[in-house]
Amino acid sequence: MGKKRQQYAGGHYSRREYSKDDLLKGPEPSGYAGLDRHALYESAVQSPKGDISYLLRFYQCYVGQQVPLHLREDFCGTALLASTWCRGDIVKRTAMGLDIDGDALTWGMQHNGEGLADAAHPSLWLLHGDVTQPLDKARLISGEGSSGNPSSGPITVATGVQDLSLEATEAQAVSSSIENNAVNTEHGSDPPQHQLRCPEGHEQLSADYHTAQALHSSQANGQEGGVDGHDRAAEQQERAAAKLSHDMAQACKPADVICAFNFSVCLLHQRSHVQAYFRQAREAISTKGGILVFDLLGGHAAEESILMHRHNDTTGARFVWEQEGFNTVTRHIQCYITLKDPDTRKNLRRAFQYNWRLWTIPELREMLVAAGFNQTYVWLRPMQDSSREDGEEGDEKEDDSSEELQEEDFKEYDIKAFDAKTLELLSRGWTAFLVGVVLPA
Repeated sequence: MGKKRQQYAGGHYSRREYSKDDLLKGPEPSGYAGLDRHALYESAVQSPKGDISYLLRFYQCYVGQQVPLHLREDFCGTALLASTWCRGDIVKRTAMGLDIDGDALTWGMQHNGEGLADAAHPSLWLLHGDVTQPLDKARLISGEGSSGNPSSGPITVATGVQDLSLEATEAQAVSSSIENNAVNTEHGSDPPQHQLRCPEGHEQLSADYHTAQALHSSQANGQEGGVDGHDRAAEQQERAAAKLSHDMAQACKPADVICAFNFSVCLLHQRSHVQAYFRQAREAISTKGGILVFDLLGGHAAEESILMHRHNDTTGARFVWEQEGFNTVTRHIQCYITLKDPDTRKNLRRAFQYNWRLWTIPELREMLVAAGFNQTYVWLRPMQDSSREDGEEGDEKEDDSSEELQEEDFKEYDIKAFDAKTLELLSRGWTAFLVGVVLPA
């Protein structure tokens, strides 16, 4: 029996259960058989302008007292949505992206951060961290060198907000450390390799440390004299720490809108992890009011074994979506995306893999209320169903003769707003936006 053909898209950069162990791993190769899976994913699966239109719609509907300016994109992957948010209005918007996948973040900074993260006054910041943990445990991805050239990739700097205050005692400690290095150099020993902590797999030293080290070496060779070298090195360190502190403060400022798209909440398999995430999101929302928006899928169609060919209406790029192995007891399901290169016609077979837990709408609404959200809303649309079936698994022949039905717009859930036909369609399969609202204080 073939896999039933359905109409909906899905996918995310995280490829298995969301795990903080990923923070300890080094970057993975972006290419696959000479192709760039991140670029193909963005082209085939994502529609950031459409997502942003929904975010603005929900904000105006439920908060509406001012224009939302600061976005936080959780599970951001390459941060295409966050960067599009920053570029999309005459009003200066800012955004922070947070993800556990360091490889996707680095790629995103290189390809989507140009002119945003590396500007004199940045509007985009990317953090390598766990959405279920406080932001002071996250690591800031530097925007330096985000020109789209991998050879000039960004420096990954690990730091917490609490590590970056410029109290006088800390400035004095920096100065003392530099002086100790100079003493060691004068006695013929190498200075200790002080550096800003970097995640394993990212061994870059900070540029300011190299500058300070060069000053000490010059001093030892008689090219610099007196305390001038010490003062300049300390000033370099203080400036670097001040910039890092300022960037972290800007990135972590209260958000007007927080989003977690591509069914990313399903990557959190434990109720305690979802609750922790909702609490962190609630605390990050502005006291002027704000929203948390995430998407979900369900119904019979979400639980079936499916193989379907899809294309992005905006870009025309194509991909294949598969899902299989739904477990009725655990509600876990395995999903895959095969990407298609339009130029070479090559396939990146199962370039992304996902292990999801299919949460239900009532469960998530209850957890939002428990986390402190004042109101919750649900926007639904049915999955477009087709009675046709594709071939056996692995048969990825495209059926260009069959036109995809136009999907309906999302509607706010109200039992009076859905007729019997719509309710019947929803029972077969649905996608939804859940909106958690924090009212102005």
